[in-house]
Amino acid sequence: MAGDLQDLRSQIDAIDQSILQTLKKRNELVAQIGKVKKSMDVPVGNQELENQKLEKYTQTAEQLGVNQELVQNLFEEIFWDARRIQDEI
Repeated sequence: MAGDLQDLRSQIDAIDQSILQTLKKRNELVAQIGKVKKSMDVPVGNQELENQKLEKYTQTAEQLGVNQELVQNLFEEIFWDARRIQDEI
């Protein structure tokens, strides 16, 4: 039983590492978008787009049986960080 627990925790650790790598890749793309926006003199934030994405992601979460509030909070933080990254460019 203890071996099963350790195996399950190892699987979660691998998923967590994958999430971190995905966030890193996302941030790299966010920075590229920030450079394009700056060259085009486009504002960093787009609340309408963020709201559309939040609605889509929470609907998907519901379909998958994932906590919608968690997904909403998670992506609000991700979007906030994206704006921060782009503001620093």
